[in-house]
Amino acid sequence: MHAILKRVDEAAVVVDCDLSYEKRDIVDGDVEFVPIGPEIDAVCNANSAIDALPHNAAGILGNFLIVATDAESGTTRDMTDEEIRKGLAYLERFKDVRHSGFGSALVSGPEGAELLAQWARQMENVWNSL
Repeated sequence: MHAILKRVDEAAVVVDCDLSYEKRDIVDGDVEFVPIGPEIDAVCNANSAIDALPHNAAGILGNFLIVATDAESGTTRDMTDEEIRKGLAYLERFKDVRHSGFGSALVSGPEGAELLAQWARQMENVWNSL
């Protein structure tokens, strides 16, 4: 499976291997999928802020992967060449974004649903602009 691996203080690299069992080892803990584009997720450590992991890139702490996730099945899949290009462009564009140090938020009710919908539209617009 093609994915992008970004380790702290190292350049991003495209990897080609079965990552289904390696994700936890790569992120040094519990895995969290954070959407960054349509069917594209950053796979990072769920406790990165609590564990005070070092800043990496794009507002993410610790080592992480960028993977493609099939919308219907929820499983990771091979990234296309275009998704890899955009993933690397995403990292370059947001290389200086720093994580705030806070790790969670609670969103509920109709206002929360609209807030999440707005965020999803913004995320898709950024991804499509790469």
